[in-house]
Amino acid sequence: MEKDRLTLHQTLIDVLGSNNVYYNPPESTKMKFPAIVYKLDYMDQIHADNKKYIDWTTYKVIVVSNTPDHPAIRKILDLEMTRFSTSYTRNGYYHTAIILKQKEKQICQS
Repeated sequence: MEKDRLTLHQTLIDVLGSNNVYYNPPESTKMKFPAIVYKLDYMDQIHADNKKYIDWTTYKVIVVSNTPDHPAIRKILDLEMTRFSTSYTRNGYYHTAIILKQKEKQICQS
C-alpha cells in the first residue's frame, strides 16, 4: 500500500504543480498555500465466492487555496474513481474535499 500512496503523492504534486502536498499532517505543520492535504479515509474489501477479491483504499483529498475554483480541483476530479465531497471556507482559505478511491490489489483471479 505504501508504494501506491507514494505514487498518489507524486500524482498530487504533478496536479498542483508544487511540492505543497501533505499526507496526514500534524496540527503543528507549517503549510504553504495553495496546498493539497490528503489522508486515509477508509479501507474496504470486496468478497466473491467467500474469498477476499479486491482491496480498496479511499483517501480524502482537500485542495486549499485563496480562490474557490483552483485548477487542481478539476484536475483531481478528472482522475479515475474520484467524486466531489464538499467545500467550505476556514481561516480565509477555500477548502474543496474530494474522495479518491484506489484499487490496491486484486487478490483472486476468476
